[in-house]
Amino acid sequence: MGIIHKLPQIVINKIAAGEVIERPASVVKELVENAIDAQATFIEVYLEQGGNKLIRVADNGVGMAPDDVEMSVQSHATSKLRDSDDLFFVTTMGFRGEALPSVGAVAHLRVVSRVRGSPEGAEIEVRGAEVSPVRAAGCPEGTSVEVRNLFFNVPARRKFLRTETTELGHVTDTLTKLALAFPAIHFRLLHGKRQVFDAPPEADRSRRLERFFGRNLCRALIPVEWGEGTMSMSGFVAPPAESRASAQLQYVFLNGRFIRNRFIAAAIREAYKGLLTVGRQPIAFLFIQLDPREVDVNVSPTKIEVRFRNAQSVYIGLLNAIRDKLRAADLRPELTEAQGEAAAALRLRPSAPPALPARPAQQAALAPDVFAPPAPPVDQPAQAVQLHDSYIIEQQPDAIVITDQHALHERILYEQVRRRLNSAKLESQRMLIPATVELSRDEVLALLGSAEEFARLGIAIEPFGANVIAVQALPAVLGDCDMKEFVRELLAAVQDQGAGQPVEKLRERLMQTIACKGAVKAGQRLNPDEIRSLLRRRDEAAVLPTCPHGRPIALKLTLEYLGKHFKRR
Repeated sequence: MGIIHKLPQIVINKIAAGEVIERPASVVKELVENAIDAQATFIEVYLEQGGNKLIRVADNGVGMAPDDVEMSVQSHATSKLRDSDDLFFVTTMGFRGEALPSVGAVAHLRVVSRVRGSPEGAEIEVRGAEVSPVRAAGCPEGTSVEVRNLFFNVPARRKFLRTETTELGHVTDTLTKLALAFPAIHFRLLHGKRQVFDAPPEADRSRRLERFFGRNLCRALIPVEWGEGTMSMSGFVAPPAESRASAQLQYVFLNGRFIRNRFIAAAIREAYKGLLTVGRQPIAFLFIQLDPREVDVNVSPTKIEVRFRNAQSVYIGLLNAIRDKLRAADLRPELTEAQGEAAAALRLRPSAPPALPARPAQQAALAPDVFAPPAPPVDQPAQAVQLHDSYIIEQQPDAIVITDQHALHERILYEQVRRRLNSAKLESQRMLIPATVELSRDEVLALLGSAEEFARLGIAIEPFGANVIAVQALPAVLGDCDMKEFVRELLAAVQDQGAGQPVEKLRERLMQTIACKGAVKAGQRLNPDEIRSLLRRRDEAAVLPTCPHGRPIALKLTLEYLGKHFKRR
């Protein structure tokens, strides 16, 4: 007798359940997606004990006839596919035909449904392998599904369920995503006697975003739209000042389905390159529409991972659309009323004025090849003054703007280096006496290995003995600097590069280093002409709102905020 045998149906169903049913939130997702496909305009989710004890999803959709109620709990039974070709033209949320039988295999399931216009409904129950006959039932039009005692017969899975609060959090997150994707549907979430949220239908998606994420964030969002061929995208991205420590607030939807895709995630990150500090993640709410034949949603049972037929065009389109909007927006952070109240709570202690640092000879004035000749004082208002030799305060018609002088100059220099490098090699200035820096042999070899890339940036280095590097030339925009520190920065960039990494990443790091070392420093006093020149260069170049490392350049205090703070409004 052979050793291969067919598994019992109950075991098959439990395996299927294991693929799609991980926790109460998985059940809610499957049932709500079915309700959306049933054309529901109102969906209510009711939970007890975070869904561990009871999940009830009720909708006012088209409902099911008794025969359909009976078929709905059978494996691989669906109204959404007819043949194999339909797998590549999926236009519904659910289509696998396993949601209800998978849930019924690991819980006590009850389905009650009534077709619109029908005098009565139908009811069926599933408990593991036991399926009751369909019977008549009185119920509202639409469908109600109850799931009790999840994983009652799979103790190994049940022990992995978390606390009531944790499971409720997962359900809330799942339902939030669905509510964002379908703003025209009324969603309600109840937990025991408490209403978690109630989201009436909205004609404007931004209103639904405001309901879930607050007015302050949503007021700062930047609309984004893009379309090409069979693909279109609309949504919102947040200014860099609203970034988070994780990518949790990156919501991407494809044809109404929340998805994850590495090309889209990479496009979002790249669009914010140079605008965020290391470790910060942008906020984005993107809603993509695409011909279903151009995407494969069968990559995973949960339908979250997708694969695009032409991923490169998706990447480039999203990257350019987001980047263009960010470049065109005023990204200077504004002090909100909540932030202002927090700042007012601090106790400011008087301190002695800081000692003025010695001013390096090379920075006696801003480099003439970087800034145009000073403009007459009338070009800038007399409020444009320096504070603590680090910040520039200026008056605008509706606000006061505080600018970090080093961050601003660093961004200006970086953009100048980048533009000149794109057209040719960066201008180099030969040193009368080469500067020598002693390093280890390995460090010397590492630097010499990147000598060609250094030359493109106007940096000429040569070996000067076994353990010494001689710097023969530097970029003209750099001026004098601490040569040992500069060489150490170059070495760090090369060592961080790693084998097999594209040279563009090294070039980016080197451009940032040149801009940082060449910029005026915090604590360096500027004369009025230098201040005006710096601000004029900012306006002429329309610089981005952050330094190349992602730190903010300016803070904007609006007259509206000041009026509220001083009780004038």
